[in-house]
Amino acid sequence: QRALKESGLSEIPLDQAISFIEKNKMLPGYEPEGDDHGLLFDAYDRITEQNNVLDFSDMLSRTVRMMRDEGLMPKPCEYLMIDEAQDIDEMQYAWVVEYLRERPNRKGSIVTVVGDDDQSIYKFRRALGYEGMKRFVDNFDAKLITLDTNYRCRSEILDAAAKVIVRNEHRVAKSLEASRGKG
Repeated sequence: QRALKESGLSEIPLDQAISFIEKNKMLPGYEPEGDDHGLLFDAYDRITEQNNVLDFSDMLSRTVRMMRDEGLMPKPCEYLMIDEAQDIDEMQYAWVVEYLRERPNRKGSIVTVVGDDDQSIYKFRRALGYEGMKRFVDNFDAKLITLDTNYRCRSEILDAAAKVIVRNEHRVAKSLEASRGKG
C-alpha cells in the first residue's frame, strides 16, 4: 500500500500490485522501466531497502545477483540434492545455475536433481515443470534416470491416474508400475 501511495498509483488494486511485484521479482533479468509498473516496483524496492527488510523474493534474487556480480561463493559441499525440481521457477533455476557454475571440475562432487514431471502442479506460481527439468538435463549434460515404479498406491489407482497423465504433452515418457499390485 505504501508503494502504491509513494508511486502515485493508488488507483491500482492492491492484489494486482502485489501480483505484479511478486511476479517480476522472481524473473532474473527483470529491470523496471519508467512506466507505472516500473514506478511501483522501484517504490516497493526503495521502501524495503529503507526499512532494512527483505521479503522471500529478495532473499533469493539478491543471493543470485551477489553470486553473479559480486563473487559470492556458494558453500562448498560434496553432495547437493535438489528435490521437487518440477516446482522450481526461473529465479530458483538461476540460483541452481549460479551454485553449480563453480562446480564442474570438482572431483567427487555429486549433484542430484529429483523431480516428477507428472506432479508439476505449480504453473500458477510460474514453476517451470517438465521444461525446467529438461533444461537442467540439457544445460548440465545430466544423466536422466527414470523411476517408473510407484510404491504409494495400488495398480487400480495408478491406472486411473495414467489415463489422465498420459495426455500431458510435456512429460518424460514412462510406463508406471505399481509395486503394491492390485487391491
